[in-house]
Amino acid sequence: GTVSDAIRTIRYADMLGADVCNISWGSYTYSQSLYTAILRSPMLFVCAAGNDGTDNDLRPLYPASMELDNIISVAYTDANGNFTKGSNCGAESVDVAVPAVDVFSTVVGTYGSMSGSSMAAPQISGIAALLYTLHDGMYASNVRDVILSGIKPVDTCAGKTVCGGIP
Repeated sequence: GTVSDAIRTIRYADMLGADVCNISWGSYTYSQSLYTAILRSPMLFVCAAGNDGTDNDLRPLYPASMELDNIISVAYTDANGNFTKGSNCGAESVDVAVPAVDVFSTVVGTYGSMSGSSMAAPQISGIAALLYTLHDGMYASNVRDVILSGIKPVDTCAGKTVCGGIP
């Protein structure tokens, strides 16, 4: 897809009243139009931080690296909380990490095991969706704050994410 496709999708989801948007894709090219669409949306955007093993503080991946109150940027670890070789990190730009190695998921026509931040972001999206069901009238920034304030510190995540832990 294209950035314009993503923007149309965001607008459509806004029109339908969606609360959470999971974005398991990214680009190293910044888009002001995408930034504006996310900024204007009332949704919470949960974005995969990337799978290149790079530091998003030094080489931002968008939209995960956009500094907005309605974005949570998600990296991935193994089951023990260790960052894998492929997970992007960012002490200032990646909010949280989630265990997401060998996650059983759907693949075209069947099921399979997958790893990466695209498997981590949906876990945070699910937490956000549950929070929205508990309280009417919550704003994306409120849900984001609740999620990020409930992070369990994990030594291996310290210095690699803003919160230094996992949900």
